[in-house]
Amino acid sequence: MTTSREPSVPDGVDITRPGIGRVFDYLLDGKDKFAADRAVTEKLTASNLEPNRLALVTRDFLIRAVGFAARSGVAQFLDLGSGLPASPSVHEIARQVIPDARVVYVDNDPVVIARNRALLATGDGIVTIQADVREPGRTGTTARPSGSARAPRFSAFSTVSRVEPGLVAMQDWRPAETTDRSPLQATNLSGVAVLR
Repeated sequence: MTTSREPSVPDGVDITRPGIGRVFDYLLDGKDKFAADRAVTEKLTASNLEPNRLALVTRDFLIRAVGFAARSGVAQFLDLGSGLPASPSVHEIARQVIPDARVVYVDNDPVVIARNRALLATGDGIVTIQADVREPGRTGTTARPSGSARAPRFSAFSTVSRVEPGLVAMQDWRPAETTDRSPLQATNLSGVAVLR
């Protein structure tokens, strides 16, 4: 893992409590973490849970799922619980296919929000907002990528169709569309659904 450093602390943040976004960032060899995040990550790493491998499998799934969605014509993304930026980010993946894809990153961790705003504030259809997924009404009403004349359309849908191969182990969802990483195994299930 990288050399540790303490990120700047936004007002009101309790740095004695670990944050899941910062722990996940640390597992991906990121640099934005506090002592509490490092302590939890080291305990997880010492367990039989293999959190580093799970973090990599999760990132690989995100890359494949966002790429699939963009190739299917999705040009607007809502990333709930986005965590700290990791490359490639959702907008980087989507914009390889649709150059003007719009992305709203949502997280409730003030450290994540500050870092995302600093790194992702491009003013061209990318925005980061602080919200909690347990308060869904706030997310849809405050999300408006800059440079857009209208707010993104996040709506309730009446039909959900699963995308083949359905709900499978993360590494088995469209493995032919894999990234450059070596094949990894995980027991977590994942899938993609089309909402209509």
